[in-house]
Amino acid sequence: MSKKKKSTRATANNIINKKESAIERVIKNFNLKDFVLSVIPVIIFATLAITSIAGKSATSDESSHLIRGRIFLETLDYRLNQHNPVGYNAVQAIPTFLEKDVKMEEREHNYYWEIADKNKLKDNWVIVNGGTNEFANKVLFLPRIWMVVLNGLGLYFYFQTIKKNWNIKIAFISSMFFALSSTFIAHARLITTDVPVMWAIFFTTYALHKFIKAPQDQKKKAYWIFMLISILAMQVKFTATIVCGACTLILFIKEYLDNKQTKSAKHDTLLLKISKFIKRVGKSLIVPIKTIGIWALALFVIYGFQFGTLKDMTYGADWRYDGNTEKLVDIAGKIDKYTPGINDKELLLWAYDNIPLPFPQYINGFFENVFIHNFFWYGKCLLGKCYGAGETIYYYFPLAYSVKEPAPIVISTVVGIGLFVYFFIKDKRKLLATTKKYGAMVIVTLFLIFLLVNTSINLGVRHMLPLYPFLFLILGWSFSRLFDKNKYLTIGILGLGALYSLVSLIIHNPDYISYYNEFAGGSENGFKVVSGTNFNWNQDDGFAETYMEETGAVDTYEDLPDDGKALLIVKITDIYHPYAGGNNKKLRELYESGKVKRVEIIHDTHWVFEVEKNMFDFEEETKSLEENTGE
Repeated sequence: MSKKKKSTRATANNIINKKESAIERVIKNFNLKDFVLSVIPVIIFATLAITSIAGKSATSDESSHLIRGRIFLETLDYRLNQHNPVGYNAVQAIPTFLEKDVKMEEREHNYYWEIADKNKLKDNWVIVNGGTNEFANKVLFLPRIWMVVLNGLGLYFYFQTIKKNWNIKIAFISSMFFALSSTFIAHARLITTDVPVMWAIFFTTYALHKFIKAPQDQKKKAYWIFMLISILAMQVKFTATIVCGACTLILFIKEYLDNKQTKSAKHDTLLLKISKFIKRVGKSLIVPIKTIGIWALALFVIYGFQFGTLKDMTYGADWRYDGNTEKLVDIAGKIDKYTPGINDKELLLWAYDNIPLPFPQYINGFFENVFIHNFFWYGKCLLGKCYGAGETIYYYFPLAYSVKEPAPIVISTVVGIGLFVYFFIKDKRKLLATTKKYGAMVIVTLFLIFLLVNTSINLGVRHMLPLYPFLFLILGWSFSRLFDKNKYLTIGILGLGALYSLVSLIIHNPDYISYYNEFAGGSENGFKVVSGTNFNWNQDDGFAETYMEETGAVDTYEDLPDDGKALLIVKITDIYHPYAGGNNKKLRELYESGKVKRVEIIHDTHWVFEVEKNMFDFEEETKSLEENTGE
């Protein structure tokens, strides 16, 4: 045999041996106890999520996300993918190609496609696929299962990340908070981006932390891992892009602290001190600027090397163009006093119409979905009072969290944070060192808290999800410390709380969006505390339609028969809205006085009443809630 052949065979044998040794190492390092603990939270979550999918109709956002991704994968046209980044929409839509009976509207000469009206397109998509119920069963089912799988993997990797950097006790406790969180379960099974962006932000922050703490010989690899994860995160939701902006500040701080050679000395002159400071700042900006440049290049590539103006992004829809420019005029009026001598209105409108931008769909999406929504859209109602668009309610998320999670989780959160403060005061030096070590994660946690406190987009506790991994990590750490001091007390407290939460979740299955705990008076009364997508996101419209088909009930006052009693089905939030008027208000008064009987509750969100048409007034047209509140 030739030396060349012998060498080739030896190389092949070495490769086989390396593979075998790698497999042997996996088997050798396999720990059954650790594996079981890592999958218990995933199994609990997946079981509750999958069993609660059937029959639930599309929420307001699901069909929008799905049609954006589906049409993009078919056409590679970005026009619909503006209110959310294109990447994750496409991922969510992959399973729809496995469902052979899914029908799509023709896009040729389709006016709504031409003007990129995603709302009309998704409404028509539901209709051509058989309506609310059939669409849920035929189109939504596989993508929802796909979301459960992806978010289950997210939970598993969360466990492994915490186990690797802290310990298995913290990992298990933190992960169990997720497995028993009604908010996490409710939204991790939906075709939306609220849970995926939570994982995206956490793992981006963790990757940044690993880069900052990496040894010098591993810095380059750690940096590119951070960049890859952050680019993927920016393709999930604009919230991740905002957090990536905070990451550049952290990078600057890290570089500034590292550049000690330009630090001023006591004997330096003022001019020399200023010179050294400028030099230090300049050197510290290199990595952040490079990072922003790579992000911009990545988005330019992902969005097909396109340029376009923000006006182009309206695709000829006059109502959309007028709405956006109207907001720009409002903005100009607010900043005029800060820019004397500049015609802000003309400048902003000219820029909107004429300046070509790279990846314009992404930039326009950020402008419309983050900026305009935060300052001009979405009223909210809580504790019997309504607040207008752009109005910030600082206690919204703490209040929503306190009534939307199982009571033991809420109590554990208060106790866990109390324990954290106690341990911090008791062992300040050690905790300060730990805080410094995990500085990137601490800063991002504080930044998320700042965003939540100051945002006016209070659409539901689901917008608080990005904070959950950091919050549950703190709770896991606190109870782990308590476990070290009193093992059996901790097991007893957490065990009973977990059992109570699990039973409560099983009882409320499949109604996790409308879940409220005992502090709010349960799901029947919780909407009076905080409503919106915390309660009714159209998830039960299919059940209401089925009920009407089976019983002959109607859902409008005008459709009631002229004579005799009939069944009227209404969304409870319509008659208990603080600004409810006309017949909605009348129905509430009749019910509370006992003159009208409530026959049935359909999945928390719809109530059925036995009424007569002559009980109501049809002379004056009832104003819609949208006219009253702007919701």
